[in-house]
Amino acid sequence: DGEGGPKDDDITLMVKRAKLLIEQDKGAEAEIILHQALKLSQARQIDYATAYVYDMLGELALQQEHWSKAERLFKETLKVLVSSGTDQDDNAVLEISMKIAGIYASQGRTDLAQQGYQWCVKTLEEKIANKSTDEDTVLLLGNPTFSTTRLCVCTGMCLHHYAAFAALQKQLFHARTLMSKALMICRTVQGNDHPQTGVLLNDLGTLYVEQGLYEEAIGCFQEAKEVAEKSSTEDLPAILCNMGTTLMHKKEFKEAKKTLQEALALAKKNHDGLSKKEVLLCLEDLEK
Repeated sequence: DGEGGPKDDDITLMVKRAKLLIEQDKGAEAEIILHQALKLSQARQIDYATAYVYDMLGELALQQEHWSKAERLFKETLKVLVSSGTDQDDNAVLEISMKIAGIYASQGRTDLAQQGYQWCVKTLEEKIANKSTDEDTVLLLGNPTFSTTRLCVCTGMCLHHYAAFAALQKQLFHARTLMSKALMICRTVQGNDHPQTGVLLNDLGTLYVEQGLYEEAIGCFQEAKEVAEKSSTEDLPAILCNMGTTLMHKKEFKEAKKTLQEALALAKKNHDGLSKKEVLLCLEDLEK
């Protein structure tokens, strides 16, 4: 957020108020306050505050799936960052660039999305190669050869997002390579039992399923289940559902039914309507 001072105390308060409103699902009210904060920061020429508010507005548009609006706001964020002297390979620029690549992917602008992700990965790898070992860079790319203990949601973010995009393009081997690297990174930086490790194992498992590699997929789902049992039980129904459908592919119907019933019980316990619906559909398929 940066160090606030008397010059921007009111802007800081407005941003905090907007964040609270967003948490309360009052996006329209938050947007009004953020535009007021933006007007003040621009009038006072406080570039870091202007960039921060633009980024928040972009995130809000992203949540609402207003892709074109989010793209415009993130590009404004980049413009402010670069014009205020931020380097093109700065981590703030890279994070915004990843968001824009994600928007391109959501809009079906696949060539631009691929170029965006490739540029982000290449730039991060060059920073590491040039011994730019600041902690944020290491976490963004997640290079496991550098030691860091700080937990950070950015770990392997670029590789994970690029892998998900590649999977949508049916570049399954490439997606699996990227996802495996993201998983290795996550284990190294955040640990084997971190929820994100479970998420990546589950995602890697689904890629194995798409390639018909069911044994490998089951291994991933089993490990993801063990992680989720320790750290993130809300993910368990989805993981078990994936495992159950994979067992169906393997014609292991008895074990599949048992696994899906376990998933259903957990979904009900967690009041997880989405997972419950998905599991019931899988059980219907099993009975056919």
